[in-house]
Amino acid sequence: LDEEKDLLKEFIDKQLKSFRKGQKLLGIFPFVDENNIPLYYKVKFLKEDGKKETPYYHIENGKVINSRGSSEVIYNKYNVINGIANKKSVVIVEGEKDANTINNLLRTSGYVATSIKGCKDLELFKNNKVKIVVIGDTGEAGDKYVNYVKKELFPYVGSFKIVTLPGLKRLGNNKDVTDWLDAGNTKDNLLAALKRSLDLKNIKELQQDN
Repeated sequence: LDEEKDLLKEFIDKQLKSFRKGQKLLGIFPFVDENNIPLYYKVKFLKEDGKKETPYYHIENGKVINSRGSSEVIYNKYNVINGIANKKSVVIVEGEKDANTINNLLRTSGYVATSIKGCKDLELFKNNKVKIVVIGDTGEAGDKYVNYVKKELFPYVGSFKIVTLPGLKRLGNNKDVTDWLDAGNTKDNLLAALKRSLDLKNIKELQQDN
């Protein structure tokens, strides 16, 4: 993985000195298979006009190819498979950066994070023992993503929560869990939000008490 990343960074450096001059590299996100072998990389660039571009690359015979080279897989697939086997809750977010944020913060707290954006093969989750937690970005695109996840997975999983992070909407449009944490919220705040969210699959939790 490190060898491939070095090869890719070298390739990207050349692009940043040529036709991507003036752009800024925001992140390199490896997508792996069930054996933790890299399939392709998603790279995020910030253009001079403030817009983001996210091309795909893969390595073939020691060369970087400017394409995905395979069908899309969920982000962090190897760790998600292991997390499900160890009865961890799967936190589904929109971006790879947010998945990394949650995985770094909640590594020992019974959660594993992923993004399923663009991925059609979701059989891994369709098991009544799987516990799903969705944290959407603010705005229309975030709502669409949450609704997509619910439509695809809700009928098949054992537990399904949609988490509203307190104060996230006040941060503005297209804001995410990383922005929320950067705004001063803590790991404890995040865990509290995850725990107090209702499990929409549990009828008892939806009953109003006295």
